[in-house]
Amino acid sequence: MPDTKNSNKKLTPLMEQYWGVKSAHPDKILFFRMGDFFEIFADDAVLAAPLLGIALTVRNKKSGDNTKMCGMPHHSIAGAVNKLLKAGYKVAICDQLEDPKQAKGLVKRGITRILSPGMLYDPESIDADVSNYIACYHSDVLSFIETSTGEAFFYKDISIAEKDYILDLLRPAELLVTKTEKESILANRKTMSGPHLSEFSEDLELTQDLSSYEGANNLPKAFSRLLAYAVYMQDESILASIRSLEERKFRKYMKLSQASLRHLELFEDAKGDKKNSLFSKINRCKTSTGARLLKKYLAFPLMDLNEIRDRQNKLAYWLEAAKPSMEDIRNLLSEMGDPERRLSKVAGPSCSPRDMQTLKESLAAGLHITSLCSNFSFPQNSVIVVDSLIKKMDQQIVEDAPVSLNKGSYIQKNVDPTLDEYIDLAENAGKKLKEMEESEREKYGIPSLKIRYNNVFGYYIEVTNTHSAKVPDHYQRKQTLTNSERYTTEDLKDLERKILSAKSKKEDLELEIFKNLKSEIVENTAHILAMVDFWSDIDVTSSLAYLAKERSYCKPELAEDSDVKLSASKHPVLEMELGALFVENDIRLERQSGILITGPNMAGKSTVMRQLATLAILAQIGSYVPAKAASLPIFDQIFTRIGASDSLSEGLSTFMVEMTETADIVNSATKRSLVILDEIGRGTSTYDGMSLAKAILEYLLEKSKAMILFSTHYHELTSMVSDFDQLENYHMAIRDDGKNIEFKHRFMQGSANKSYGIHVAKLAGLPSSITKRAEKIQKEMELQNNGQMSLMAFATAEPEIEVSPAEEPAEHNELIDELRDLRIQEMTPLDLMNRIAEWQNRLS
Repeated sequence: MPDTKNSNKKLTPLMEQYWGVKSAHPDKILFFRMGDFFEIFADDAVLAAPLLGIALTVRNKKSGDNTKMCGMPHHSIAGAVNKLLKAGYKVAICDQLEDPKQAKGLVKRGITRILSPGMLYDPESIDADVSNYIACYHSDVLSFIETSTGEAFFYKDISIAEKDYILDLLRPAELLVTKTEKESILANRKTMSGPHLSEFSEDLELTQDLSSYEGANNLPKAFSRLLAYAVYMQDESILASIRSLEERKFRKYMKLSQASLRHLELFEDAKGDKKNSLFSKINRCKTSTGARLLKKYLAFPLMDLNEIRDRQNKLAYWLEAAKPSMEDIRNLLSEMGDPERRLSKVAGPSCSPRDMQTLKESLAAGLHITSLCSNFSFPQNSVIVVDSLIKKMDQQIVEDAPVSLNKGSYIQKNVDPTLDEYIDLAENAGKKLKEMEESEREKYGIPSLKIRYNNVFGYYIEVTNTHSAKVPDHYQRKQTLTNSERYTTEDLKDLERKILSAKSKKEDLELEIFKNLKSEIVENTAHILAMVDFWSDIDVTSSLAYLAKERSYCKPELAEDSDVKLSASKHPVLEMELGALFVENDIRLERQSGILITGPNMAGKSTVMRQLATLAILAQIGSYVPAKAASLPIFDQIFTRIGASDSLSEGLSTFMVEMTETADIVNSATKRSLVILDEIGRGTSTYDGMSLAKAILEYLLEKSKAMILFSTHYHELTSMVSDFDQLENYHMAIRDDGKNIEFKHRFMQGSANKSYGIHVAKLAGLPSSITKRAEKIQKEMELQNNGQMSLMAFATAEPEIEVSPAEEPAEHNELIDELRDLRIQEMTPLDLMNRIAEWQNRLS
């Protein structure tokens, strides 16, 4: 509806047209094409202007039209649209549907694209290594599409908890939900973070035509909803750019919890900075498609030994290859750009000749790689198709292609004889007329004959009265003047028609040829993407090989039941930052055993622990690792609890976050898992914390039998090695001469004798009065407690008393069975409280 300030004024035909379109899309920011600009009006403008950093003005003060507006040139809206989408808004593009020069009255306009956070206007304007997914969950199926790359996949038979895990891992930009689901999510969402929620109705699914998509009648509902939504937002043409649906096996990969991703800084560091993440440090990919694939490798490390060895063999090939060398391939890869997203732009409604040219360049670089890699099994049908498309684009699109379809000629000569004639006429009209004029003069001996043009009669032949007797009979009189006569002929009429219509016909025919070529490219999307997959794999494996060569990484040996044996190992991120200053360490850890690490802060305990986890992930994506020698098992899960943090938005204290994450670990770890726990129990009182730390470590050693790295400041726990043969003490070495302390960052057997916390406080800059007072208090406490606070009274865990089912009332056994089968993570807090109340009633 128009804003109230102008509601009493008669709207102009243009603004009536605008409000007619806007009323159909009230929930979207409308970009309205007016000549060379896209304008945003009224409340949309008030919202968008500050977000886009552009001036907010009014439409026409002089006429009393105070409608707010802002705008930008039509060719530069990509950045603005994507900025609004990233902020969580939807955008509708209303374009001109006819040439204004040929329009009778008001130019026809209509919606050509609707965009959401999961559907980008210009895919090349977002981070090259970021995937922009839309997700949908229904029943036990979770589906994803990526409209800028065509990626389409789903997971089935997954629980609610697994769904939440995958969404956390892949972080879709948009989540498609029903109205009820949206209300539930918003009611339980603790923070503003998370994907944009878009409502989906059953009616929408029924009204969209999905028949052109492969297997349209047998798709999971979660995926058919995504397709229907995509068609509604764009049109049916988007289906041609979506890949065939792929089922992915969630449980075939190592599981990395969101806490582990955060603690290990796989994709961003503790400050949210991506440049210091593991991914950024090891990424040597030359293409955007390769970078996105590498990110998927890191998010989903393999557990199948044969698949890991297959990737290792590819790295070994590139390290040993002489021709083509790894360097030659990488140089060609650097010319490829982003063929996935370039293909998406060509398939989209705003495709330009320049877009087609850049796609051709990507594919040509890829085929050059294919021609050199004769040892690789490329799909030959796809090679033939892509080669044919490259040749057609090269033959049909001019070399310096324009950025828009109305910015000049873009089809080569010799593509179509009729087009050549139009081009020739448009470019050489004057020459053609001059040639006809000279021909007519010679033929009839009329030296004064001239061919001219005016807006009334068009083209005409003018002959002076002196030579009127020589005018042939087939000349048709058009006008008589005082000293001359004006004529036309069928040949001149024909030439006139061709000249006057040559430009528009040339444009129409160029557009037809362009659209036919575009359709052929889109129809062969599957062949193009099949080749892109091969090139991306080559990019990732050759880049990991290059990294191994650059940093002197070794090939790790992996086996299902292997112990951890790392010689001279390094943390891949810190080693790149510190260079020769980084201290390499040996790490030895047997299956179903643990290491208890003591030593002061800043000595490197958490670095060593993160190091093992990070190297395990690298090994299971098929990469080489920073060590002189490495032998590792196949881990099914890596759990980490490192650092102190709270969650104010969820009302959780630091200690509650620590216990929540630890609870997830002890409840989920298996004998094939790696568990890393750093300073458990420090968020509460000393005795509470020490008791919890001991009990947690005991449980992990006895029950889960995982491989464990457990660091602590509670030196009293070091006595546990006498009760657990599978536990060893290690410490971070220091040099202490009584006055100065030097951290050696060396991982060594045995326990540390103290924590040096006060020394660390001195290094941090605390006033000497505080640190001296702390030293005095420490000595007094040590005297009172004989040097330490003992937990020896609890050195051996009391045996658990097991009660046989026969000794328990039947009602109790039923409750125990119900409790054991209860899927807590899939219940709301209210449902859980109701169930507990029911049990209390039954027991009372």
